[in-house]
Amino acid sequence: MHSRESLIEARGKITRHLRLETDVSSSGVDFLLRSMVFNVFPTIFEIGLVSLILGKTCGLAYSVIATGTIAVYVAFTVAVTQWR
Repeated sequence: MHSRESLIEARGKITRHLRLETDVSSSGVDFLLRSMVFNVFPTIFEIGLVSLILGKTCGLAYSVIATGTIAVYVAFTVAVTQWR
């Protein structure tokens, strides 16, 4: 009888642990999706739109320079963040 109670208790601990891990994983996926939908995608859309307008009004060179400047800034920021 004692071993059956131990087994039930162990099973309960495993179930709680799996439920906690699932909640943590769901929170991480939720954060990632919200970041992409509300931060990354609109920023990429805006940069593309501004680049298109700049290219049409001022010429392709200005558009390339502006987009290249943003790309260099992002690369520098990621490199320094990874270094620290």
